[in-house]
Amino acid sequence: MKFSMQDYSQNDDVTQCWDYLQRRKQCCGTDNFTEWKHLLNTSTLPTSCLCTPTLESQHCTMVNNSSIFTNGCHKKHAMSLRYNFTVVELVNCIMIFLEITIVLVSLCSGCRIFRHSVVATYTVET
Repeated sequence: MKFSMQDYSQNDDVTQCWDYLQRRKQCCGTDNFTEWKHLLNTSTLPTSCLCTPTLESQHCTMVNNSSIFTNGCHKKHAMSLRYNFTVVELVNCIMIFLEITIVLVSLCSGCRIFRHSVVATYTVET
């Protein structure tokens, strides 16, 4: 994440990704907002770091007369990835359970059909 920050405002795709991430996760920078000041060599932060205190008061902090997101994006992004992986793992476990259940039901049905056909054949021959 830190490497891509260097290309902010030089590469439109990187700029759009960072702006989307920071608005969506309500964060600023990788670890915190001060990284932008060092990378951009200016006191101005990306507009996606700015927030409205009334709407996002729990994530918004006043710094130099501006309301900004002060938390970094790395931890927030990692937490959402962990959550998504947990959901995927849960769905995989459910799918495995369903597949095993279907195989067992199929085997039981096959055995029952086989037994019925063997009994029918045996009774006809005798």
